[in-house]
Amino acid sequence: MGDATDDTKEKLILYTNHGCPWAHRAHIILKELGLAYEETIIDLERPREEWYLKINDVCSRSPMPRDEP
Repeated sequence: MGDATDDTKEKLILYTNHGCPWAHRAHIILKELGLAYEETIIDLERPREEWYLKINDVCSRSPMPRDEP
């Protein structure tokens, strides 16, 4: 999981899968930049869940970064 976040700032959430090389690159960049983030694992072997499609309706791929207030 990423570094702890401060509740007064926006949260960066990385929707990811550890088997995806693109997601691995996103993890490396976030760590190198020292950015705090939460990680949510997406199962790429199953169809995407409805809640995920609502926030990533364009391509439903992983990784997908998102910031929330």
